[in-house]
Amino acid sequence: MEFTCQNLKKNSMGTRIMATIIPRNGDMEQLSLIKRKLKEFDFYPELRWDLCRDTTLNSCVKYLDTMEAEEIPAIFTYRSDDRRSSEEFYSIAKDYRNLVLDMDMEQYVNSSLQLSKEKLILSSHYINEVETLPRMEYILSQHSGAIKLACPFTHDFLLSILNNVNKIHLDQAISIVPQDSGNKYLRIMAALLNSDFTYSYLETPVVPSQFSLENLDSLLHKF
Repeated sequence: MEFTCQNLKKNSMGTRIMATIIPRNGDMEQLSLIKRKLKEFDFYPELRWDLCRDTTLNSCVKYLDTMEAEEIPAIFTYRSDDRRSSEEFYSIAKDYRNLVLDMDMEQYVNSSLQLSKEKLILSSHYINEVETLPRMEYILSQHSGAIKLACPFTHDFLLSILNNVNKIHLDQAISIVPQDSGNKYLRIMAALLNSDFTYSYLETPVVPSQFSLENLDSLLHKF
């Protein structure tokens, strides 16, 4: 069965959890860790290939082939200002049935790739929270897949944005991701209220405000 953005929608079990991992090609212990955690928790791995040490195209193909053979659905992310490099890796990842791609809005606008919107998370990362609502409205009008808005929100502005999300009937899966390391519990608030999916880490955090998979799962299930 093909993995699409509809799998990221909040369901009867609550907010969907992504767990970021930095791939290590050929590391069977890491693969075993992913498989073991999948038996313990309901989550999707996010593969941050842009942070991987071995970033050759061949190593990427081998890793993704292994994930597909194990039938592990995952998010593939490659953040880079190098358009050529970004295009090369996304052109490989887009053909895997078990992958949904996460691409920055700027990368997407400048991309020449033909990507299925149903298998694409369109992300927007920025530092000015005032841009949140117009960006959200623009992306929603342009994209039928999933969207992610990440920003160092203040408490009051986050509530305002979540209230606006609540007023909109969304067919798309949406994730509001506060990135303020000073109050990481804003992530919990966003996840419990309006986010369909949210982010944790599996081995090491990639941003200061991330919870571990275990901690995030425990916190979300307390409510």
